[in-house]
Amino acid sequence: DKKQPGYEFLATATDTRGGYSPMGIFDGIDNNNTGSWRSGNTTYPKFVFIDLQKDTYLVNRIYVVGAVYPSPIGFNKTIELFWGMEPFTDAKLGDANYASLPAFANAKAAGNYMWAQNQWAGGFHGVDAKFSFTNVRYACVVFLDYRSGTNNITEAYVYGYDTAAEE
Repeated sequence: DKKQPGYEFLATATDTRGGYSPMGIFDGIDNNNTGSWRSGNTTYPKFVFIDLQKDTYLVNRIYVVGAVYPSPIGFNKTIELFWGMEPFTDAKLGDANYASLPAFANAKAAGNYMWAQNQWAGGFHGVDAKFSFTNVRYACVVFLDYRSGTNNITEAYVYGYDTAAEE
């Protein structure tokens, strides 16, 4: 099942553009009024932290969609996606050594990681990580750079199920 629960999940970010809340990535509306990260700030990497707020989710897909309104305008270039049971929030804007932080290193060692490039208009407009069912509470989108304009996430979808719901 696709889990798109509105504001049941929590999203925060290290660098946002005025008026664009990271929480918009869970509003179920594919438009350009959601997560948008400042083009004027060229400090990279930038981080979007996702907390599913439960330890009982088994997840097999995380799909992060770039901007699609009114036509594909996402200008993300290189993105990394990490997921697991540890929070990634120790990373700070511009922290070039984030990958050595425990949550990132552990996720990558477990294979809970995806790298994607060329995320701009005319190319693929999202990061679509598909994997075997894994216990996931936290995820992190890392913007390593941008082609032009802003970094954008229109929506984030989490696929799987809540094991507690079966009890």
